[in-house]
Amino acid sequence: LIAILNREQNHLQLNKYDAQTGAFAATLFEESNSRYVEPSDPLYFLPNQPDQFIYVSRRDGWKHLYLYDLSGKLLRQLTAGNWEVKEFRGFDQTGNKVFFTSNKDEIPGDHFYILELKKGNIQRITPEEGTHSVQSNAAATYFLDVYSNIHQEPSYVLREKNGDVKEELLNNKKYLSEYMIPETRIFTI
Repeated sequence: LIAILNREQNHLQLNKYDAQTGAFAATLFEESNSRYVEPSDPLYFLPNQPDQFIYVSRRDGWKHLYLYDLSGKLLRQLTAGNWEVKEFRGFDQTGNKVFFTSNKDEIPGDHFYILELKKGNIQRITPEEGTHSVQSNAAATYFLDVYSNIHQEPSYVLREKNGDVKEELLNNKKYLSEYMIPETRIFTI
């Protein structure tokens, strides 16, 4: 599959080609926008269903995940709302769950989520406010969460896949306590 974007960057065709000959097979779908189309992510094929893939798009004004099959049929929109999927982070071992980071529950934040593909349930697994930088092990059973917010210096926590804390590796709550620093606030103008 190859995404072809026109020079104006406002029209995309997702084309299928024969892998052995390179011959054009079909256009699976097209996406247009009067301003731009931004194909910034690869296609993510489901490990347990290689004829289905996740496509990332801003077609509704927000960056979300869409499930397609190899005929180009949109099976369903996986995420939706006035928030962004910031980064696709992979699948669990079964291939039935997707990990991603997003600002779904906290616009200035960045949290780690699990999406159940069959039911569509989305669960936030980083409870603390702020930004979370997450690295998962290969089996997706544990992940390292480095988080901070306006009241918390970067802290390092090892979490289980459901978000439970397995081990607190470094807690920096007292790091700046000896300094007089101004109050930080987040507000809308």
